[in-house]
Amino acid sequence: MSSSREVNDQSTEVNVSWKSGEPFSLEFDDVFFAKGHGLEESQYVFLQKNDLYARVSKLLSGKHFSVAETGFGTGLNFLALCELWDYYAPKGAKLHFISSEKYPLSQATLKKAHSLFPKMQKYSEQLLSIYPEILYNGQSHYQLTKDISLTLLIGDSLERYRAFEGVIDAWFLDGFAPNKNPDMWQEALFDEIWRLSHTGTTLATFTAASRVRKSLQRVGFRVTKHKGFGCKREMLSAVVSHEKSTGSHCAKYLSVAHSISSNSSKKVAVIGAGLAGVSICYELSKLGIQAELYDKSPSFAMGASGNPYGILKPYLTADCNLSDQFHTSGYLYTKAILQEHHNKIDYIQTGAIELFSNEKEKKRYQHIFNKRSIAKDLAFIVSKEKASEIANIPLEHAGVYYPQAVMVNPKSLIETLLIESKAKMSFNHSLEDCQYQHKTRTWQLCFNVQGARVEKEYDAVVFAGSFDLMEQIAMLNFIEAYRSFGQISITKKGTSVANNKCILIAKGYLLPYIEGTQLFGASFRDNSDTNDQVEDKDHLFNIAQIASIVNTDIEQIGSARVSARCVTSDHLPFVGNIADKDQYAKQYALALNKGGRLKSLDEAQYCPNIYLTSGFGSKGLCSMFISARHIANLIHGNPNLTLSNELFQALHPMRFMARSLKKKR
Repeated sequence: MSSSREVNDQSTEVNVSWKSGEPFSLEFDDVFFAKGHGLEESQYVFLQKNDLYARVSKLLSGKHFSVAETGFGTGLNFLALCELWDYYAPKGAKLHFISSEKYPLSQATLKKAHSLFPKMQKYSEQLLSIYPEILYNGQSHYQLTKDISLTLLIGDSLERYRAFEGVIDAWFLDGFAPNKNPDMWQEALFDEIWRLSHTGTTLATFTAASRVRKSLQRVGFRVTKHKGFGCKREMLSAVVSHEKSTGSHCAKYLSVAHSISSNSSKKVAVIGAGLAGVSICYELSKLGIQAELYDKSPSFAMGASGNPYGILKPYLTADCNLSDQFHTSGYLYTKAILQEHHNKIDYIQTGAIELFSNEKEKKRYQHIFNKRSIAKDLAFIVSKEKASEIANIPLEHAGVYYPQAVMVNPKSLIETLLIESKAKMSFNHSLEDCQYQHKTRTWQLCFNVQGARVEKEYDAVVFAGSFDLMEQIAMLNFIEAYRSFGQISITKKGTSVANNKCILIAKGYLLPYIEGTQLFGASFRDNSDTNDQVEDKDHLFNIAQIASIVNTDIEQIGSARVSARCVTSDHLPFVGNIADKDQYAKQYALALNKGGRLKSLDEAQYCPNIYLTSGFGSKGLCSMFISARHIANLIHGNPNLTLSNELFQALHPMRFMARSLKKKR
């Protein structure tokens, strides 16, 4: 496993030495934990002084409990908490551990540190099994067990907690000593800790420094001094002892709707049996909820998800913008799912080269790599000679190499996850209407099944994928999405364009030759072109595109496939809860007409327990699963958002309507 990391433009972990066989930070000139007694220190300072043994044992089944930390380090505090949870938590209770880390350690370093605590071997192996090869700047989410999840906030602690939305029950403040690492103990970070806390939230830290005590008291915590661990004289604990609700940086007009509850017996319907819908079923199943999947087609993956192979790769920008954070984090999340089920899913890690087919592209990527330090496991620039060597064919251009990019058979992925999720499937069900029943607080779905009317009731509904839903369902008509048809071309059996060993990308893309054929494409028809038939002009277009990659005289195309992508004008999908368009306009139009600003509006009134995940365009493989996790957590009642507040708002289904109301003013 490589130890290089992408962390706020720093690609190396903190410099670690092993004094007397224990980890020591040369960067901060401080120990990671008490010499010879690291586990006992974690248990005394963070578990005991947060009263977690008693608090966890008193939880109700299905209850979420969230612990947040500043400074993940070796992960020892997390391991100690996992052991406590195993022994004391009631069945069905959910632990969500959130930790910030600017300099994440490599898997090898974690493993070496954990070897000092053989009692923690079980939990160490669980953590190392999910700990990624690449930790990308922003929020990353991992499922340790059915009941324990981990969110790593990679980057500066203040920046990351400012972007985090949630409710924290207990805090571990465990950065290096305040005089060694002052950035970890700045006033502004205590403001964010207070914002995310509620009545009864506790906090513990190994230090008793007066600046820390005064900062905690300033924001509102009641602070108590205790005897410190080992040779340390004193430490601090704190509690929110008065009435307080958590705060939010999310705009209220794009706020979070209330979930159905954490009760796994609630019924959830997912409309759309493509990859978007199946990923929802899969993520819900990991939370103990079995969804029911519906589609108007006779089988699953009849749309774009039915293509023979798709490309899974990162999407990098110079400023690591929201699209980059979303799609690249999504790439890593999807790749982790592939690796988890590697024996069942048809995918090949071929790597991919994005070629500099013109000077503009070359300068754009040079700027990215000059401005940022990108982990080499993620991407690096290669010369045309090196690109030719990797691809195993002569190439005329240098490019960016993504060594861990993969080609995935979406249908194989869907089949595997349908089995894993145990979702109930109903095909040839065309949804015609969706109405809320106030008396029962459920959604009544009306399907046309071969001419017969079939009605079903559900506690929550997720619309997943197809643009057709925006046209067919009245409550989705206001969603500003577009249908974009495209065609892929597949060579005749036994014929290849070139014998490339990796994915090649320029204006178009060319996959490696596999099972007697080779796939390349893809065309993008005008949004007004609704023809769903294969066309010769698109073959010619695809051939012309790959001419920028390799010289080819191919004329015979074996087959092709046309499918419609659902796209948005800002190239980000719709992921989240939706509101009734008329009520939304009524709530906000008058305030905006009187000169009100979007950020000053009251909290939105949403349709209860109804969600949309759509508009993924051509980047579905790297965005559908991270989106599905977000939706599943909303449904399940997890108070901590999967996405940062910036991404939550950037992907919100109501974003365009809110902007349009403002323009009409």
